[in-house]
Amino acid sequence: MRGGHLTAERFDRLRSLPTNRDDAWRAIQPVRQAAIASGDIDEAVCVFVDEFRLNIAQLVGLYRNPNWKGAAFGGNKWADITAAIEETYRLLRSGDIEAAERCLHRVRLMEHNTGRVGEKLERLDEVLRAEP
Repeated sequence: MRGGHLTAERFDRLRSLPTNRDDAWRAIQPVRQAAIASGDIDEAVCVFVDEFRLNIAQLVGLYRNPNWKGAAFGGNKWADITAAIEETYRLLRSGDIEAAERCLHRVRLMEHNTGRVGEKLERLDEVLRAEP
């Protein structure tokens, strides 16, 4: 990443998402729906990896990159959020559902710029439900 822009080819699919967050949410909705429909945590993660060519650990590393400092979007706070998602995934795979639920609850309460993750997801889902 250089100056807030992803430069490596391996980030092309992520970089090709619309910059408007509502448009980006619409663009990933089919991927999200396929992951939900998979019914299996490993298959759900594979849906995202297949689409974006990045696994959770790579996303954590991407967002930990110090070049995000001062970027208008993205940013180092997403490293904490993606790391918590990675932890939730690890807990689910280990069968510790209660700990995974607590971790996921913590993710929903985490904040980035304009609000909590859970509130953002709810708002974005509302946008999609309101569309014809």
